[in-house]
Amino acid sequence: MGRVWAIEMGYESSFIQENLKNVGNKLDSSINDINLWLQDGSKKEGVVAICGMRGIGKTTLAKTVYNLNFNRFESSSFLTEEHEPYKKHEGEVLTYNESFHIFSWHAFGQDHPIEGYMECTERVVKYCRGIPLALEILGSSLAGRSIDVWESAIKKLETIPDSQIIAKTQN
Repeated sequence: MGRVWAIEMGYESSFIQENLKNVGNKLDSSINDINLWLQDGSKKEGVVAICGMRGIGKTTLAKTVYNLNFNRFESSSFLTEEHEPYKKHEGEVLTYNESFHIFSWHAFGQDHPIEGYMECTERVVKYCRGIPLALEILGSSLAGRSIDVWESAIKKLETIPDSQIIAKTQN
């Protein structure tokens, strides 16, 4: 009853922030659980299946875990079963906070930038305009790079018109 009352009384933003925090905590928890399983030292082979409704972040979770662990194995590959290509629709654009979180996982392996990278992270996230594929590609490509490389990449990105960004994510 308390949460319903809070929404009716106009406290939507705190309700939304609380739910976003819960989603982020669940994502962090899932990533940590899978990492513990992968890093337990066992020599046994295994497979992890991540199941759930469309659009809840299964691929993001899997790709983040893969990016954090692929170098620990003699060989590795990331396979997804996607039935249709990503298409940008109004309803599929992420919020700034969601974008910031997703980008940070791909770029830093955690939900926030490392020291000295906050301003560059904010610029890249704003540039991506909530497009998940752009966040994933740019985050992964900038991971482990120096701040000078980031600055150079951002300058190049800022010369690309928005229409070309959208077109490239739809191909």
